[in-house]
Amino acid sequence: MDRQTLNSRAGTVGGIYGIIAAVILILGAIAAVIGFIQAIVIADDVFAGILAGLFAALAIGVSAIVSWAGVQMFALVARYIEWRSAE
Repeated sequence: MDRQTLNSRAGTVGGIYGIIAAVILILGAIAAVIGFIQAIVIADDVFAGILAGLFAALAIGVSAIVSWAGVQMFALVARYIEWRSAE
């Protein structure tokens, strides 16, 4: 594979991973809000509902951030390959 092909493919892959990372963050935020609201609605006590909602939102948020970081790592590698192949 020549350098020009490698450069264009790495750029495309980096862009795709960037889009996937943004989607993960958006869906994670939506899921955290839904989990928070659902815990408040299901709970009998308001305080317990808020506490459970915060706990659920925190767990979902941490999971989404870890997933986002993994995808960002792959995007970084693809962008690095694109940068190195441009020289």
